[in-house]
Amino acid sequence: GWGHAGAFAPACACSFSTFGSIHFWSRVFESYGRTARWARFFQRREINHYRALEGIEGIPRLRRVYGIHAFVLDFVDGEPLKRRLAEADPERFARALDDLERVVAALHARRFCHLDLHQKLNALVTAEGRVWLIDLGQGLDFTRGWLRRPPFGPGGRGAPHACAPRS
Repeated sequence: GWGHAGAFAPACACSFSTFGSIHFWSRVFESYGRTARWARFFQRREINHYRALEGIEGIPRLRRVYGIHAFVLDFVDGEPLKRRLAEADPERFARALDDLERVVAALHARRFCHLDLHQKLNALVTAEGRVWLIDLGQGLDFTRGWLRRPPFGPGGRGAPHACAPRS
């Protein structure tokens, strides 16, 4: 995803300027043609995912939506879950992995798959070793749309293997 840390930048789409301190997440696209329609679709989708997962500790709270271009999440002061963290502080890294498992289990309990955890910038680790997941736009909500019908929804075999809760 595209983001901007700090103030709103209406004229451009920027890369993260600081890791782990993304306060204002902004999607700014061309305001014409097919690109703008897809941008609005993905923006609404990500906002809906944050709303559906509200209350899970480890998912920043959606604070405010600014039209179709931007939304504000709770501030998370952390750093990406990367190998560098494991080398610098193995104990904190181990706590973070345990917490990541808890957060992912909470997502799966709500029938949601993140689908973008391979991108290490999407898992932020605080100084205490707590994990916060961001960038929910790629995820799948198995309680909405065609995914709630069999074989994934009620009466079906459940979610695909990658999203199935552990027994």
